[in-house]
Amino acid sequence: SIYKRLNVLKLDHIHLMQQELPEEVESLLNLRYLAIRAKNIPPSIAKISNLETFSLKHCREVTLPGTIWSMKKLRHLHVRPGPAVIGRLPKDNGVENSSILLNLDTLSNLDLPFNQEGENIMRKIQNIRKLRISSTMAGRNVCCNMSRLESLESLTLLLIDPLRKGSL
Repeated sequence: SIYKRLNVLKLDHIHLMQQELPEEVESLLNLRYLAIRAKNIPPSIAKISNLETFSLKHCREVTLPGTIWSMKKLRHLHVRPGPAVIGRLPKDNGVENSSILLNLDTLSNLDLPFNQEGENIMRKIQNIRKLRISSTMAGRNVCCNMSRLESLESLTLLLIDPLRKGSL
């Protein structure tokens, strides 16, 4: 690739219609910042192993691939405007820290289930400082156990009432 030194790529004003990231983007091994507008994020996002900031604009709820958990250098994950569901956590298979994002500092608009799965996600982002959760009001729980988030400085909780088509 002729752009092998490229660190920042902002494509958030161009709607990517493809199901996969272009190979040219995946091959940008020095990329630290990626901003895109897309409906789907393919698992191949994890090929950009040095990515520190990922900003995604989309129209509706989006599912981020489970491979996001393998992006060890990821520091900031922003999804706008609405909630993002992160794919299932990989099974650790006895390797306790294999999918912990120790460097993740900011996570915005995560659709966090308020159950055991949500608590498992909290265990994987222990060093998070800024967290914004968007969630539908399903069940009685207002939130899951966040006691492990000792570095948390800012928490925004947006509850979406599916019956009212708005937020509280």
